[in-house]
Amino acid sequence: MDLPSSYFDKYMASKHSPGLVIVICVLLFVVALVVGSVEFGLVDFFTNQHWRSYFLSPAIISYLLVVSPRFSQMDQGIVKSLRPLIKLEKEEYNQLVRELLYVNPLKEVLALIIGVIFAFSTLITSFAFSWIFVYQLIMSSITYGLLSWVIYVNISSFNFIPTLMRQPLEINLFDISPFTSIGRQSLLLSLVFAGGITLSMIFVFDAALFQTLQFWLIYIPLGLCPAIIFFSNMIPTHQVISQAKKKELQKVEKPVIKLSRQLLESIQRGESSRELAAEINALNIFKKELKNLPTWPYDFSMLRTLFFSILLPGLVIILKSI
Repeated sequence: MDLPSSYFDKYMASKHSPGLVIVICVLLFVVALVVGSVEFGLVDFFTNQHWRSYFLSPAIISYLLVVSPRFSQMDQGIVKSLRPLIKLEKEEYNQLVRELLYVNPLKEVLALIIGVIFAFSTLITSFAFSWIFVYQLIMSSITYGLLSWVIYVNISSFNFIPTLMRQPLEINLFDISPFTSIGRQSLLLSLVFAGGITLSMIFVFDAALFQTLQFWLIYIPLGLCPAIIFFSNMIPTHQVISQAKKKELQKVEKPVIKLSRQLLESIQRGESSRELAAEINALNIFKKELKNLPTWPYDFSMLRTLFFSILLPGLVIILKSI
């Protein structure tokens, strides 16, 4: 089905030519290099680390250009994979998805404006007209505008998965692969956040800050955020699968209790109980298998990727401290 298309989908998340994205990213860094060299000189620009403040905006903009198309792809994957499980008519399901993923275009524009206003507010205190100041103002406005836009678009669909999980579902506990699209989306959100932290380590924080208590009080909670985002995004799905698993276990436990009582009565009467014992044993094996079934829609490769994404900012800290 065709998902509702927002301004973000049309201009940021659409599939641009890789060559075009590379050209834009390189151009952003080249312009920053030229402007920084004009202000400080090429040697001083690098030796005194002015490059960090000048390359920060190009890095963030380039990062957003690269990761934004992945968000729309994840939504499409979830809609497609969950369709066979949700007991709704096709048109009813499509209508629900459209409502959940609809993004108000006026609010998108407002989010952009708020980001630009924030950029102005951070630079206006140091206002002194020059072409370099104009460049900084433009780059800062683009950066904060895009960040505000991305944040709003992702927050606007926060109820998407929880609402789908509240629909009547037909779950096969022995095959929860249709839910792994939600796990992949959770991983993407975690990786995007971890990438943002890594960029801040490279371009914002100085190596001297790594030796202060204040830095670690801020960094440790931030460093745990990718894991928190990964699991919290899957909680509604985990709850639904866990509830289905609990119901199945109850279905198995009732006949086990009933047959166990019959077995005890047969033993007391001295009757043969092989068939009853075999039935109870089979049910207990099935019960054990049910208990071992996963209720979180991720696999080992996702956990491994998440683990290394959490380590990445720490690697940057080590390299900058050497």
